Amino acid sequence: MAQIKALLLDFGGVLYDIMPEKTVRAFAALARPNSKFTRLKSYDFTTIPFLRLYEKGEISTDEFRANVADLLGLTAPDATETDAAWNAILLEPKANIDRVIDELADDYPIYLLSNTNEIHHRHFAPECEVFFRAFRKCYFSYLLKMIKPDREIFEFVAGEIGLKPEEILFADDSLSNIETAKSLGFVTFHIGEAGKTIYYLSDFLHTV
Repeated sequence: MAQIKALLLDFGGVLYDIMPEKTVRAFAALARPNSKFTRLKSYDFTTIPFLRLYEKGEISTDEFRANVADLLGLTAPDATETDAAWNAILLEPKANIDRVIDELADDYPIYLLSNTNEIHHRHFAPECEVFFRAFRKCYFSYLLKMIKPDREIFEFVAGEIGLKPEEILFADDSLSNIETAKSLGFVTFHIGEAGKTIYYLSDFLHTV
């Protein structure tokens, strides 16, 4: 059986409810007719290159806003308005998540690893301040200049924690992130697979 010595948890979709469709709808409401946004064949944000660059910290917030304005066909964008549309994806912390995190932290050192960006971080940080205190450290992609599912971010965080990957349980709702972590030797818990949620993680830990 694996000897788990630390937990590494994703944020959005795991500890915090998100709904990407809300940002799609908010962008659609702002977009001008015949803009690049209205011509997109897919609204999967992972297919829009500048979004990944922003979450990797490779472009600034001002550059991101300029790219959003170009995507939506806005000639005089209102940053407050476009930021609000971008933040529409963020709903709220999952119910009773502070209790769940405290219980996990009683048994293991816990760490956070999130793909995120400056605008989102500013939005969710105040309401998550209390439960973030339970984490030994929070790793955010835009600050690390690395991003999931790239191998380097997992290797970096494992080195920072000071444990072998097989001693760390990684929980995430993205299959690509889970696959990379698993290939490196992490014990994984795929949120959303077969009904798995963060609320069942304690039970799972008793089986590994």
